[in-house]
Amino acid sequence: MSGPASTVRGAILVLSNMRDFGGAERSIAAVLPGLAERARVRVLVVNDRHYEDLQRLAGPNLAIEQLPKGNGPAAFAVTFLTVLRAIFRDRPDALLANGHKGGLVLAALRPLLFWRRLRCAVFIRDFDYYLLRWILRAMPGAQYFAPTQAIFDCPVYQGWGLGHARCEVIPNAVHPPATAPGEPASDPPFFACCARITPWKGIEYLIRA
Repeated sequence: MSGPASTVRGAILVLSNMRDFGGAERSIAAVLPGLAERARVRVLVVNDRHYEDLQRLAGPNLAIEQLPKGNGPAAFAVTFLTVLRAIFRDRPDALLANGHKGGLVLAALRPLLFWRRLRCAVFIRDFDYYLLRWILRAMPGAQYFAPTQAIFDCPVYQGWGLGHARCEVIPNAVHPPATAPGEPASDPPFFACCARITPWKGIEYLIRA
C-alpha cells in the first residue's frame, strides 16, 4: 500500500464532498494508492459507497473520513470546520477539491489560510456550475481541471472567463486506433447512452470519437 517511510514527502488533503457516486469518485479511488506511496493523504468524503470503497484502501499513509450529508448551513459548517482542522493537523502541501462544492469550501477557507502557500486544485463538474463564479473570484491562482473539452462550450463558463489559460483538460488515457474512412453505412448505428445529458457533458465528443 505505502512505500518506505523515507520515500514519503509532504501531505495531501482531498475533499470529495459531492453527494453522488460516479466516474470522478472512481478516479479518486484509482489514484489514491499511488499518491499514498509518495505522501500522507487524507480524504474527506460524503457519499456512503465512496466512503466504503476508500475504506478498503486505508493504510498507514491514507486516512479516510466521512463528512455529513446535506446542502444546508449546518452541513457546510461541519464540513468547513472538519477541513480546517485537517489542515492544521496534517499541514498539507496541496488541497484537491472534487467538484464545485469542494471548491466552495476551499474558497471560503482562503481568508483564514493566507499565510500558508497551499497549492489548490479544483476538478470542475457539469453541475452546480453556478458555484464556480465565487470559486474563481476567491481563488484566482488555483489550478482548474475539466474532464472534457466540452466544458468550454458552456456559455456560463465562457462568461466567467474560464478559458484554456485557467483550466486544463484531463488527457484521455485511451487512444483509439485511427481508421480509414469507409462507405456510409446503409443502416447507421444507433447510440443509446444512459447519462445525465447536458450540452457540456461531453457525450457529443464521445459519439464523434
